[in-house]
Amino acid sequence: MTKFLGSTGIQIGAAYSALAIATMISPFFIGMIADRYFAAQKVMGLLHILGGLLLFIASRITENAPFYWVILLYSLAYMPTIALSNSVAFRQMSDPGKQFPVVRVFGTLGWVVAGFMIALLGLNKRQ
Repeated sequence: MTKFLGSTGIQIGAAYSALAIATMISPFFIGMIADRYFAAQKVMGLLHILGGLLLFIASRITENAPFYWVILLYSLAYMPTIALSNSVAFRQMSDPGKQFPVVRVFGTLGWVVAGFMIALLGLNKRQ
C-alpha cells in the first residue's frame, strides 16, 4: 500500500481494521437473511461473487479513501461466508460432532499445502 497507494501507517492500519469491523457487524445481518429467506449455499455463492468483483475493483484503485471503502465492503461480504460454510457443512454430515473437527483440520492443512505449492511453483511473484 505504501508503494502503490502512497499510504501512511494510519491508512494501512485502517485498511487492516476493515476485516475486524466486518467480523463484528456482518454475520448478524447475513445470518438472519440466510436462515429465514434463502439457502445458505446460495447466499454464500452470491457473497463470493460479489467479493471477487470487489477485489478486482480494489486492484484497480489508485487512492487511499476509495480503497478503504472497497476493502470494507469486501470484508462485509466475506466474513459471513465463514459461518455459512460451517452451516452448509453441518447439514451435509451425518454426525457433525465427530466429522466436523476432521473436516476443519484437513481443510486448514489443504489451505497451507496450497499456499506452499504456490510459493514453490513461483506463482506468487509479480510480473
